[in-house]
Amino acid sequence: MRMGGGPHQFGIDEEQLAEVVEKSEVYPSLKVVGLHVYAGTQMFDVAALAAHCQHVVDLALRLADLLGRPLEMIDLGGGFGVPYFENSPEFDLQEFSASYREVVRRCKDDPRLAPAQLIIELGRYLVAEAGVYVTRVVDVKCSRGKTFVVTDGGMNHHIMATGNFGQVFRKPYPVALLNRRDGPGEEPVTIVGPCCTPLDVIAQNVPFPIVQVGDLIGIFYSGAYGYSASSLAFLSHPTPPEVLVWQGNTYLLRAPGLAEQVLEGQQGLEF
Repeated sequence: MRMGGGPHQFGIDEEQLAEVVEKSEVYPSLKVVGLHVYAGTQMFDVAALAAHCQHVVDLALRLADLLGRPLEMIDLGGGFGVPYFENSPEFDLQEFSASYREVVRRCKDDPRLAPAQLIIELGRYLVAEAGVYVTRVVDVKCSRGKTFVVTDGGMNHHIMATGNFGQVFRKPYPVALLNRRDGPGEEPVTIVGPCCTPLDVIAQNVPFPIVQVGDLIGIFYSGAYGYSASSLAFLSHPTPPEVLVWQGNTYLLRAPGLAEQVLEGQQGLEF
């Protein structure tokens, strides 16, 4: 997903840099302290990302010259790719680190940028693999020769896994039957959530162990853009709990059902 270059609704065009600095000087309450450039997300091309970082340094030098003083912050954006789908590449962190060291060297060797804090945004990259979304089978339905596994949560809990968060091509996340390993055989199934829309599809025509009502299905790489990005109150389905597993212990971080409790006035809102 490209978020920089060409016409975009985000940020300002780099051609407007001088104009922005000029306008900022009119208002004594405004102070330009740095630069934030976000090129895109889910990027696996290390060379392209390295070139982006070098371009940001060029822009930062230009901005410092326009301001007539060193910058305090340079945010290079993020976008490190996460291999959600089968045959997806791993982001080569070692290769990127070599090019990033050159970015750091350029900044430290130039007094216009030496004081600046360098920032890379790595939220998705750090937490995506750490999360598993667990949903329970509530029905197994055969419709005109096709088997549907219906679960108690789908796009209302995990919109990313159903491909409804900007994906151009809908591909299944890694899924597995969690509660037993010795089930009979495999069959091609389509795993769907409980919402009455054809968009609520977790995995389509995938080989999967034969399941029964009550089984638990795990969707991996679910640590980012699950609870926080989904339409939790959609069709008044219950919201999921969030559980942390740490050093062999489990901790309930968020109780289930909070959205509907708020709607019914049972849960007060705290600000």
